[in-house]
Amino acid sequence: MFKVALVDDNPSIHSIIRKLLNDSFAVHKFELKSYYSAEDLLEDYSNSHFSFLLLDIEMPETNGIELSEKLQFLNHKIPIIFLTSYEHYMKDAFGLNVYSYILKDNMIEELPSVIRKLLVTLEVIENRIQVSFNTDMGNIKLYEEDIVCVYFEDRRPTIYTKKIKVRVYGEALYSVYEKLSSDMFLQPNSGIIVNLKYIKTIQDMIIYLNFFPFPITISRSKIRVIKSKYTEFLARGDSL
Repeated sequence: MFKVALVDDNPSIHSIIRKLLNDSFAVHKFELKSYYSAEDLLEDYSNSHFSFLLLDIEMPETNGIELSEKLQFLNHKIPIIFLTSYEHYMKDAFGLNVYSYILKDNMIEELPSVIRKLLVTLEVIENRIQVSFNTDMGNIKLYEEDIVCVYFEDRRPTIYTKKIKVRVYGEALYSVYEKLSSDMFLQPNSGIIVNLKYIKTIQDMIIYLNFFPFPITISRSKIRVIKSKYTEFLARGDSL
């Protein structure tokens, strides 16, 4: 089941796309959730997990491009298909997480094929594990594989990814650790959790990570376990 959010202020577009999904996809099931403004989606977004978004660009108040910029802070990985009546808007969305642009005049012909191509990617993505956190950027969901480490600083767990750094509220470091997959994460000392995928090297009692600026000391009691677990991880071929 793929959950899709459609944001468009024109009710007829919602009817057309709902029919397109029902008529064009016999195998894949879609749950289409309709929103008629960017504000409606933002209000509901933290409580929903969407596979991809269909966004109208031309909307009153917050337009589709402004909406996608806000959504990047909540889940920068979610694919976006923009629907627009004007080609010149396409350049304005450069750099956003845009999967495709479709002119509304061509929507009936082009949207099904664009979605089919996206589903090939989503079949893989849907199997990845997401974890929810209450942070200084709101309630966000992160793929485990995107988390470089969780570092206890300024009396709060702080999540580092390749692109963002967020502080976690309402949880201790140990409870964050319990949320994460034991075969991907380890805790070399009481102040940090690291993703095995991002280990650059281990030298004596020090771990060096990609995308994290500080060396990490391994507690003496954990050296053997840490090195053994990292060796097993490398044997699986999952490193960067």
